Amino acid sequence: MSETAFNPFETGALHNRHRDRWQLETDVAEMTLDVLASGAYLPRFSEREHPGDYAYRRGMSVPLDMCRDGVRIRVDNLWRTPPRREVRPGRWAALLDGLIHDADADGTPLDAFMRRAAWNHYVTGVDVVTQVTAVPEGARIRTRADERRHRVRPYFCQFSPLQRFDWAANGSGGFLWARYCLGERPAADEAGGPPGATEFLTLTATEWRRHTAVRRRGGDPEVRTLRGPHAFGRPPIVKLYYAESAKSGQGGVPLSLLTRPAVVAKVAMNVKSQADADLLAAVTRWFATGVQGEEIPDCYGPNALVKFPNPDSRIAVLQGDVGHIAEKRAWLLLYLGEILRLLKFRGGMAEIEAGAGSGLKLALERTDLDNELRATAAQLERTELEMMRQAAAMAGGEVIPPERAAEALGYSVHYNRDFVLEPLGEMLENVARYVRDCPAVAAEVPAILREMLRQVAHMLAREGSPAAERMRAEIDAASFAGPDAPARAAAAAGADEADV
Repeated sequence: MSETAFNPFETGALHNRHRDRWQLETDVAEMTLDVLASGAYLPRFSEREHPGDYAYRRGMSVPLDMCRDGVRIRVDNLWRTPPRREVRPGRWAALLDGLIHDADADGTPLDAFMRRAAWNHYVTGVDVVTQVTAVPEGARIRTRADERRHRVRPYFCQFSPLQRFDWAANGSGGFLWARYCLGERPAADEAGGPPGATEFLTLTATEWRRHTAVRRRGGDPEVRTLRGPHAFGRPPIVKLYYAESAKSGQGGVPLSLLTRPAVVAKVAMNVKSQADADLLAAVTRWFATGVQGEEIPDCYGPNALVKFPNPDSRIAVLQGDVGHIAEKRAWLLLYLGEILRLLKFRGGMAEIEAGAGSGLKLALERTDLDNELRATAAQLERTELEMMRQAAAMAGGEVIPPERAAEALGYSVHYNRDFVLEPLGEMLENVARYVRDCPAVAAEVPAILREMLRQVAHMLAREGSPAAERMRAEIDAASFAGPDAPARAAAAAGADEADV
């Protein structure tokens, strides 16, 4: 380990430019009370706003958007059934099996690791990094058996762009190097005192560097660096992004599902806060003249009569205008509808249906969201295969070409593509409408009706269960013609001719 004057706490220009956006995306996905109470996204109207009024608005702030629900619905559908993985016997089988059962060298199964990565991919984007566990002090590693005995093996970790303090990318967006903040090193025990040094990880095309930095008052931090080579030929980083910025000079800048909805959610929160202040100002007030303070009762209730000694006393009711509050409510609904549209929920400006029993009902646009989820499932499969390819390179020094990775590793993974994106009642209604309105097509093309019923069965029973298999067999064996099918088809055809 060597000492250096390098300051790993410094952040790059791109990180500084996008840090506030990434923090906003993180917070709208996890808008907890401490964020609301801080007023981070609720600025004061002006310096002259009374502190009590500002505190009231912060206390009344609530997250009205559906950003977290947009992420949750997607991740839950992708993991409606667990990914199916196959490891074929061969050179890499033991390594791959080990990573499936312990992806991060801390006991986290690959399923749980990838589910968290998928969540972070929707929120801010995530970098999945491949590393090798440190060799225990004094251990001598000569063979694969030595590696297994001392648990020296590749493992994965994931970082949000907030943790990537600086980086450089080539013209196609590939990383040349990147530096991540691992956070403060925690004490090993509650009696160990406060956290100490901060750790960083730098990855280049040929080596990794582990920086341990301690801040010093009034001076540069004390930094110790441990480094080691790797044979991958480029930084062992897999980008898992919803999208990536196409602007010049912004390689490695992720765009997420929440990039646009988060901005609208921030505006909606402030409009709602303005309405809170206006409602407080519009509260009915009593204005009395010709009355001494001690002549006014401490409390009053319904049907109460109050007599004042002075016959010239007057009581007036003062109430502010509320028309502008109704206007702000309309704008608020507009913003919430726009968030639903951006999250690919139904409609041009989406639909918000309130019901006494169900509260807020979100209707999903099936086709658009289904296509997106299928693309994400394929992206997760490619990501996982690339992770395994990098792990093999870090373990054995052999860099397998990407196009041969699945065959050479003997590894395959398939993510769920059967999604439930609409209520069961609505699906049954669509089946009934199809049979009722298109009897000729339903009779002549039974494959369409079979597929619709398979979707219904998929909602009712878990994939692979005996009930699901039984329903699938009955659907495949059904004729769907029925004794009155010819008559219904003829009637429908006659109705069509009459329309012409």
